[in-house]
Amino acid sequence: MDLDKAAEFYNDVGVAAVEQIGDSQSRILIYAESDDGDISVFVRYSSNDNPHVESLQNSDPVVDAVEAVWRYLSSAGPEHLWKSMEYTIDYGQVNISLSYDESFAGSLPIWEKSKLLREKHFPGKEQR
Repeated sequence: MDLDKAAEFYNDVGVAAVEQIGDSQSRILIYAESDDGDISVFVRYSSNDNPHVESLQNSDPVVDAVEAVWRYLSSAGPEHLWKSMEYTIDYGQVNISLSYDESFAGSLPIWEKSKLLREKHFPGKEQR
C-alpha cells in the first residue's frame, strides 16, 4: 500500500467536512464504520463558544470521501480494512483512530453510538 496515497484519501475526508461546515476552527468528528463493506458515516461539530453539537445534514461529500478511502484500502488488501474510524479535527489538528477488530461500542446501533461519541468528543454539550 502506498502510504502517501492513503494519506491523500484520508486528507480528502477532512477537507470535505471542513468545506461543508465552513470553519476549521471548531471540533469536528467524522465517525464511520463498516459492516461487511457497507459504510455508515455521520459528522458532528461544535466550536468552543457553541453550547451545542451540530450535525452535518448533507454529508454526501464526506461519505463519498470515506467510501473512496475504503475502496483504496480494499484494493490494498483485507488486512487494511478497518471496522470503525474516528476522524477528529480539533481546531486544525487532525487525529484518526482506527479499529480493526470491532467497531466503537461493539454491536450497539449507530444512533446509540452517536450519543456515546458525542459525550466522548464533546463533553458537556448537548446535541441540537
